[in-house]
Amino acid sequence: MKRFFCFLFVLFLLPVVSFADQPSILSHYSLCFDARLCTTGKGANPFDYDMLCLDVYFTEDDSLAYFSYAQFFSGTYMANNLLRMTVAQRDGGIYLIDGQGSAIFCWYDENGTDLWMRYRDHDLCLHPTVPFSIYEDWQ
Repeated sequence: MKRFFCFLFVLFLLPVVSFADQPSILSHYSLCFDARLCTTGKGANPFDYDMLCLDVYFTEDDSLAYFSYAQFFSGTYMANNLLRMTVAQRDGGIYLIDGQGSAIFCWYDENGTDLWMRYRDHDLCLHPTVPFSIYEDWQ
């Protein structure tokens, strides 16, 4: 019987301990940009992709965020993994800094709802996403 209780203790304690250091996601901002609509004369596109998807996840830890981007070009999906970013607030904005020291500058709009990002010399507006509720959004 002692072995059984020990087994149950380990079984229920292991998931709690293994997920204890994962911070919760507080907010998620997203953008999906279809660059195919921006073609100019003779079908030229000023961007090096057909579609761009950006996501920023802010955590309960003020100094930690996650950044993900995906690009599509001629039917090919080019993406990175979810990058762990350090968050630094400075100059009235937010810097997302990756492990190599590269930074992405972000700021909130005047209403404080949308997140603007300077990505590859373009200013892009990311919109907040609505959290999924398993009770209200599941059918």
